[in-house]
Amino acid sequence: MTLEEQAVLLKEVEDRSKGNSRRIESLEQKVANLSDVVSVLQAMQRDLEHLTSAVNETKADVKELKEKPGKRWEALVEKVLFGIVGAVLAFLLAKGGIA
Repeated sequence: MTLEEQAVLLKEVEDRSKGNSRRIESLEQKVANLSDVVSVLQAMQRDLEHLTSAVNETKADVKELKEKPGKRWEALVEKVLFGIVGAVLAFLLAKGGIA
């Protein structure tokens, strides 16, 4: 191999080396960007978990509040029925209808 051929090969290797260096730097930047994206996604996941927890608590509170008027209404109806039954029994006892 002549000195000129060696010089040509050396130039090709240097050019390839420079190209590879640029590609490696580009890949390093992309990896850094992906690392940033992963960090943001992890933070979003934590926020989503907190939000999910808060929504579940709110749903439980709303369900409890929705059930309260129903329970109150049932208690009121129960008291009214006891009053009516008591009045009927008192009326029957007063009339002497129950032996």
